[in-house]
Amino acid sequence: MSTLTNQFNAFDKDMKILKKNLRELGFLDRPVGFIIFSWTLNLVLAIVPAFAFFYVESWWLKGVCAVLAGMGSVGIATCSHNASHGNSFKSATVNQFMDIFGFSFIIGISSAFWDNFHNKLHHPNTSIISIDPDTNILPWFVLHEKQLEKATPMAKIYYKYQWIAFPVLVGFYVNMLQVMGWKFLFRKFSSFSELDSKTQALYIIEVIALVGHYVFWIGLFWYYFPLLDILVLYIARFFVSGVLCFFALAPTHYVRDALYFDEDILKVNYYSRQMFSTVNFRVGFLGTLVNGVEYHLDHHLFPQVSPSLLKSLGREIEKIARKHGMPYRSRSWLSIIADSYRVIIKPKVVDNSLIQNYVTKPARAR
Repeated sequence: MSTLTNQFNAFDKDMKILKKNLRELGFLDRPVGFIIFSWTLNLVLAIVPAFAFFYVESWWLKGVCAVLAGMGSVGIATCSHNASHGNSFKSATVNQFMDIFGFSFIIGISSAFWDNFHNKLHHPNTSIISIDPDTNILPWFVLHEKQLEKATPMAKIYYKYQWIAFPVLVGFYVNMLQVMGWKFLFRKFSSFSELDSKTQALYIIEVIALVGHYVFWIGLFWYYFPLLDILVLYIARFFVSGVLCFFALAPTHYVRDALYFDEDILKVNYYSRQMFSTVNFRVGFLGTLVNGVEYHLDHHLFPQVSPSLLKSLGREIEKIARKHGMPYRSRSWLSIIADSYRVIIKPKVVDNSLIQNYVTKPARAR
């Protein structure tokens, strides 16, 4: 293990040098044109088909409208995800505004909850099963063997066949995050007086944006259209979004060779851990809809870099990885989705020592 430690430390050293030089290399630029184009495209895709839903008579065409609106909603979620990392605009205030606008107002997921869930817990502790919330979607599904071991006998019967329920229940993923976001805010408001004034103001804005979500998508629409049709669209749109979130977000960490760890892995430095827990995927012309999520490993290493620059940054990271014998993996989108679904069929093993299977000798030592 000492040899691996030296290898990890050498890799970490070069990654820190790269981080120090990000601005000089142009990776901290903010290509606003790309960001505005992505936001505009996905807003149009989320809203226009939603209105069209009420004007077409065929249920087949209504289904197409719901799917398109769901695609746009996922695009907004990925845009908001980037803004939450502060990598979209030069102004921190604008980034935060777009984060709240996208997540809270358009999608109905608390951006404050997302910041805690994703930025503060998931990113620093990727795939550490006791800390990273992305490794835990109980009681709906088990993702690794340790969850299965702790399940009741009755639950084990369900989990044995969870792969059958998964294609349906995964569609409610966005709704689950909406509920979790409200619970997060309720906890915060229960100790509201203990918060500083800036945080209090932020949470008040959050609630206004979330209420605005329902006023816009249900209340405003209800003024013009039948309530039943509105509810059908709302449920269908976010069901599609839930399924597409799995396609766009889950494979980077669910895939079997994106390893799960226990807390002992914290002894390994941050940069090295990410190389074993995250995998890139290739989406081709659909990249605009996922807004850089396909370069997920590069994003995890340097979340402050704008999505349109991640491909170029990835070339630099891959050179360093190859130099030190570290894995830098990129797979086709279809293969990574299929492999992630296999994890639902057979949950992952949690074994820190598996990292040895993905390390090779440093280039200079070959």
